Amino acid sequence: MSLPSGSRAEEWWRVEEKLEQPGLDIVVPEFNELIRQGERFEEQIAYLSRISRMHETFLVDDASTDGSWERIHEIVPKNTPSLHVVRMKENGHKVLAVKRALELCRSEYVLLSDFDSMVVDPQNLSNALRWFEEDPLLAGVVLRLCRRGPLSSASSRTWSTR
Repeated sequence: MSLPSGSRAEEWWRVEEKLEQPGLDIVVPEFNELIRQGERFEEQIAYLSRISRMHETFLVDDASTDGSWERIHEIVPKNTPSLHVVRMKENGHKVLAVKRALELCRSEYVLLSDFDSMVVDPQNLSNALRWFEEDPLLAGVVLRLCRRGPLSSASSRTWSTR
């Protein structure tokens, strides 16, 4: 997938590649997304390939039955060692796919994302990680996401256990 010249998405990748990030792994479970996403499926795999250049990324197929797993293997670039594709033997209803990915993660922080979401502003990743480092009681952060579907993006929010 090529990005339109001068687009916000193109800027995003140029800026993001320059940011220094603390250890962050990204977990993306997927189940039968090929049939749900259609032509956007390949675009999302390309996005995950690009983001894996900056962060270890774990794409976990939750025993899809629509050909998603086979298509992933056809289109994931072979030169993306930081994009780890894992297949569950049987469907675990997302929770077990996330658990499996967490078992493989090595970074201190993990971003859990849906297959059809993209981080809009890479600076939010840096800010979110700084918030966790500054406040050990911080329980979670919601980043502004670009969702590919009927739902719109969410604004940034934080929750603390205080």
